[in-house]
Amino acid sequence: MRPGRLSVVALTFAALTVLSLFTVLASAHPGDVALGINPGGSSAVHVLRAATPTSGPLVEVFVNGTGKITWDPTSLDVPSGASVIFVVGIVGQIPHNFTLDAISNDTNLSITMTPSQVDTYFQQHPPLVRIPALNVSGAPYKTAPVQMPAHGVFEYICQVPEHFQSGMFGHLYVGVAEQAAATGFSLNLMEDATLFITTLALIVVMAVFLTRKHKPAKPLAPEDDEEA
Repeated sequence: MRPGRLSVVALTFAALTVLSLFTVLASAHPGDVALGINPGGSSAVHVLRAATPTSGPLVEVFVNGTGKITWDPTSLDVPSGASVIFVVGIVGQIPHNFTLDAISNDTNLSITMTPSQVDTYFQQHPPLVRIPALNVSGAPYKTAPVQMPAHGVFEYICQVPEHFQSGMFGHLYVGVAEQAAATGFSLNLMEDATLFITTLALIVVMAVFLTRKHKPAKPLAPEDDEEA
């Protein structure tokens, strides 16, 4: 195979590889909503009352803030149209608070935001649930029943400065099938797109360099025969 064609093949392969990697990162990013991944979520959900013809089920969910600045669990599943009682506590000595975003698949809430920007955001977009302070190694906080929307994916975070930014968030799945796709992100898509475009540009530059490097030299013009 000619070097030029080899470079084109390498460029195509590299571009497809980067595109596949970008797709994987977009679907498995720490801030992304990835349905079907539910570590321990079902064990933290108790149905107190089944749905009736006139009302949805009453559900109690348990969430703990840990000493590692994470929520346990980071994923919860409740039925569609449920009224949810949140029981939120702390395991360890690190203080936490609890905020449940009211917007499903909220692409505007990002871990790249500063703590003050997060506070301002929730002032402008009131959350479904806000527990300002949790008791350290004390009794958990228990909310009144909260009527959830019919379906959606809602993010819960800790607003203690730098906790959300360090990855302290989880997702509440309401009436959403486990195998369904979701498009919520905690990191702005623009950042991922910039990374992808930059990487692709570097590949193009490398391919051009390799093509020129392997370009066969032009044959030398035959010298004129010396005069006898």
